[in-house]
Amino acid sequence: MQTSTQDQSALVAGARFLHKGSSYRLNTFMCEVAKTQPKCPIIAELVAQWEAEDDAEVPAGMRRIKLRHCLPAEATYVSGSGICGCVAPISEIEVVGLVPWSTEDLIEHQERALQKGREGRQVVTIVRPIEQQEAA
Repeated sequence: MQTSTQDQSALVAGARFLHKGSSYRLNTFMCEVAKTQPKCPIIAELVAQWEAEDDAEVPAGMRRIKLRHCLPAEATYVSGSGICGCVAPISEIEVVGLVPWSTEDLIEHQERALQKGREGRQVVTIVRPIEQQEAA
């Protein structure tokens, strides 16, 4: 069953998807963490120094993205597992069906993903190429 990646209803925990030639099981939904400045000036300065040091280690043409778990409607990334794990933009995956689990196991897997989304904890920082905006 070939499913369009634009079909949000296909994005459920337990879906099988392809990304960069490998197959994965969708585990959780993720979105970018909005940057916020601490209100305390001393802490804001320390955070700015820490982020500057981290950014200096990022190769040219790349950017660091902090992600958190979220609900499917907010998601721009998914986490997956297979022979290895991945965090992939939804726009770069192709949903190809569901893992061959029982209905009960699929429901439980989806509920765990939704619980992580409701908690909204930050879980990972990734480095991705800077996307160029098209000139008008």
